[in-house]
Amino acid sequence: MELSDLLNKTASFTIEYQDEKIQVEIYTGKLTPQYRADLVAALTAETENRKDEYATMLSDLIASWDVILNGEAFPPTYESLVRLPYQLLAQMVNQVSDFLGKLAQPKQPTT
Repeated sequence: MELSDLLNKTASFTIEYQDEKIQVEIYTGKLTPQYRADLVAALTAETENRKDEYATMLSDLIASWDVILNGEAFPPTYESLVRLPYQLLAQMVNQVSDFLGKLAQPKQPTT
């Protein structure tokens, strides 16, 4: 097994925000126990830098998305993400966290 292949696996899902939908491709292999602990800490911490933490986290996890600005691709980089409204970033972090949490749950056998 090549570990880099495992860490670069992705999955697609849709983020919903104010009647808009964003198609997102997430690096599922980056959700390590340490990364999850950092995510939980960022979500629960009382900090004025939360927007920066959210942007950093999302830029690490988003492989691609279908967001455009003035007809041009708007890359999911830290520099781009800090330009988004705080409410959108928070919603994205919550939905990404929920999505990755569901992927981490063991599948129940069907009967």
